[in-house]
Amino acid sequence: MPGVRVVHWDLESTGLGHYTEEIVEYAIESHEHDRRLYDPNVSGSKPLSIASSQYIYTERPFQEKAKEITGLDTEKLRLMYKEGSAVRRTEGLAKFLSDIRSLDEPVVMVAWNGHRFDVPLMLAELRREYKDVRRALLDSNIIGFYDAKMYAKDNLKNTMGEDKMLLTAKGVPDYSLGPLYHAIFGEPFDNAHEAMADTSAMREVCEHEYMSGMYDEGWRESKYYMDTKTAVNKFELARMNWEHRKEVERRKKSCASTVPKDFGDLLTVETVSTKKKRARDTNDDTVPGSESKRQKV
Repeated sequence: MPGVRVVHWDLESTGLGHYTEEIVEYAIESHEHDRRLYDPNVSGSKPLSIASSQYIYTERPFQEKAKEITGLDTEKLRLMYKEGSAVRRTEGLAKFLSDIRSLDEPVVMVAWNGHRFDVPLMLAELRREYKDVRRALLDSNIIGFYDAKMYAKDNLKNTMGEDKMLLTAKGVPDYSLGPLYHAIFGEPFDNAHEAMADTSAMREVCEHEYMSGMYDEGWRESKYYMDTKTAVNKFELARMNWEHRKEVERRKKSCASTVPKDFGDLLTVETVSTKKKRARDTNDDTVPGSESKRQKV
């Protein structure tokens, strides 16, 4: 089957941020007979499949929302690390890249909401570990990233019909992976928010005829796809903007600790030199004989 190999993937983390949170689990899945992104110049002859996941140990505290979503926390990961089912970050990231490299052909990583979460989170981790993010990606055969949720939100209303979809609490179609899977297949999938379960469910959704258009010619030019260079450039720009905002906030807090709390306090502040000058002027003007005393001295 000609075309570019698709690798479905999912990450779980210590929180919902990108630049300081850490990956605690990853999963990837790709099968030799899966659909491929259309490219007549790629033979797609590699008869390889992979389904791999890994827990990654961290000492970083979990955000409460992340603990609620994943069912994980630092203590559980510490126990898993001792038992050998979790590895340190360096080993986990190396295994992630090695697993993808084992497919031995260029791949596009497909995630659900990947552009907003999985991609920047993984790039932040790779930057901390390898510095040269783009080289780390290219060495593992990753040529780009595709956001399946973005495609679904734009196209399922035509292929599936929003009347068949489950609704959010606000009464609008729910494009979260769990509810969408339920709407398409008539039942929920087990173990939602475990990386491997989410990855397999996403793969089934993406393989469904409702999503077949995402593999058509023109995917490279669509807004759902970013090549590695674009992804890294956008990440670095967003990271620098984030660091700038954090520095501005830090300076504001630093200034606030040395400045009077309100304008009224500001009016009453006097320096030591100001107090001395005022006292001297008062003595000169009000004490009888002050001028003659200075002359005698």
